[in-house]
Amino acid sequence: MLHPGRKTKVFRNVTTSRPTIVALADDFSGAAEIAGVAHRHGLDVHLTNTLPESIPTEGTALVIDTDTRRHSEEKAISIHQQLAEFLQRHFFYVYKKTDSVLRGHITAELRTILTLLPKSNVLFIPANPARKRTIIKGRYAIDGTPLHHTEFANDPKAPITTDSVTEILPDFQHLPLEKPSLLTKTNGQLFIADTSTETHLHYWAKHTAESILPAGASPFFAAYLQHLGHQSKPRSKLNNQQSSPDNPTLLLCGSFSNNSRRAAELFRHNHWPILELTGTNQPQFPADSPIALIKLPAKIQPNPDELPQRLANWLQQYLETCSVP
Repeated sequence: MLHPGRKTKVFRNVTTSRPTIVALADDFSGAAEIAGVAHRHGLDVHLTNTLPESIPTEGTALVIDTDTRRHSEEKAISIHQQLAEFLQRHFFYVYKKTDSVLRGHITAELRTILTLLPKSNVLFIPANPARKRTIIKGRYAIDGTPLHHTEFANDPKAPITTDSVTEILPDFQHLPLEKPSLLTKTNGQLFIADTSTETHLHYWAKHTAESILPAGASPFFAAYLQHLGHQSKPRSKLNNQQSSPDNPTLLLCGSFSNNSRRAAELFRHNHWPILELTGTNQPQFPADSPIALIKLPAKIQPNPDELPQRLANWLQQYLETCSVP
């Protein structure tokens, strides 16, 4: 068992009779993100951080949070060996969700799965064109800025020192757009492909045969689901009309990325409350507000291993004060 004693969360949709899809993510935020993508594509979603006791029905997505990014590479390999042995006993479409800027034990985890499952090669697409995260000629950029010149160069646990994807991940082979045939002409390879547009995501999804293990960020997972025949539902925009003081919306922001800063700016622009969590301050959700954002002050640089626990502790305290039917 990966995390004994914890239960699966199920989010139901009207589904079709297609095979189960299993997605493995190395942290909870990635698992939640990928679960949301599957739900938006009409799948029942089973989100768990342990091996399930029974196999979900057809037309579902089983999303497993392995929680391996914060652990050693040795432990990450051991956990993925357990998962691969579990997957060997059943027929699934498998997707490996990774960090979009290449943090974590990506090579070790993918190599472990590739060795134990009947897959020939890995097709790795970490790019996210909608957020201007692109790979062109093997070079990773965010909004045109080389990756090692962005905020990720200052990551406290895994600072980025180059924009070359094959220097960051030496075991990977760069795959240009014009050479998809390499996916079927080789065996045992880890390919990281050029991707700079939404069209490229669907291009690579179409080249993902059953013998190929797809991996990467959530946009490629969405394209892969559409390639398998699952249609996406329109996204709804965030607004306080969807909530009420009796049914409030709370957003937890555990990141200092530009995307998180833009979320805070949206709240300030709309005069929605922003609650800041410090060591001594335990903010209260405004009783008359339908929506709020909780975050750490910009001046605080927390230990990445402690941040989720601090947010979880606050949320637990808040929920204990709520009347839950």
